[in-house]
Amino acid sequence: WLSAPETDPTNFARFAILQLAGFFKLKSGKTAMQLPDKDGTLRNIRYSDIAVLTKSRPEMAAVERELGFAGIPFLRYKDNSLFNGMECAHWSALLRAIDTVDNSLRSQRVIRAALLTLFLRDSAEDPRTLDKAEAFSFEDEGNPFLTQLEIWRGLARKKLWAQLLEQIYTDTRIEEKLNGPSYLQTLAKIRQIGDYIVSVLYTDGCSLEEAARHLENLHAKGEVAEQDAAYVAKGTDKDAVQVMTIHASKGLEFPIVIAPGGFKGEVANASVYLQDDPAEGTELPRR
Repeated sequence: WLSAPETDPTNFARFAILQLAGFFKLKSGKTAMQLPDKDGTLRNIRYSDIAVLTKSRPEMAAVERELGFAGIPFLRYKDNSLFNGMECAHWSALLRAIDTVDNSLRSQRVIRAALLTLFLRDSAEDPRTLDKAEAFSFEDEGNPFLTQLEIWRGLARKKLWAQLLEQIYTDTRIEEKLNGPSYLQTLAKIRQIGDYIVSVLYTDGCSLEEAARHLENLHAKGEVAEQDAAYVAKGTDKDAVQVMTIHASKGLEFPIVIAPGGFKGEVANASVYLQDDPAEGTELPRR
């Protein structure tokens, strides 16, 4: 997929994603774009069949924005920002809350911080989150969250880390809250960091407090150590378009690869490409 030299990343991203959305239009139960299956028959296209390559962060941001507008689920492949986003901070706050042992004033401050996280909000964009955290009562012994917190503390005391992780996902309904296409990347990061935490707890034999401090250090540095690189990869098997840099795509194969704004001019021996020509105001199929 090619852009005219004067087309900026935003305009061409919009053009490319409009084309991509057209692949999924249904007619008689079949998508407009069909791909050969393993047995040679044609099948409907899946989002995971597609990789969108970009050269720069502005191009990636433009592509992700247009995918979100189109309602197309997407994930950023090998996202090196895994530990410097809000997801890492939210995990750290939750771990510190589980590590509290009483309802002292200090513990209450830590628990109120956890109440602001994605895990404990009523919804991903709950506008009353701060008010609810401030109004939370620690006097009600029958409070469902305090009961839930004590169950998590019990699993932590027994060092049942994998079970604790799954219990957190179940009790907080995090996957249900982050079920929309625009939250797939956030959910993938939550899952990746959760797996990383469990690995650190089992491998290093550290405490929850030490694990939380480790996450906070990673968050502050904004970088991933060599031994942690395996966790910066595809974070979910959900059906989603993969967005990545050209560099990160080396060695990977996808049935459909789109490079919006990634190349200028015609590419020798290209079998099919499209050009967005602002001067013509049309989409020009080329062969």
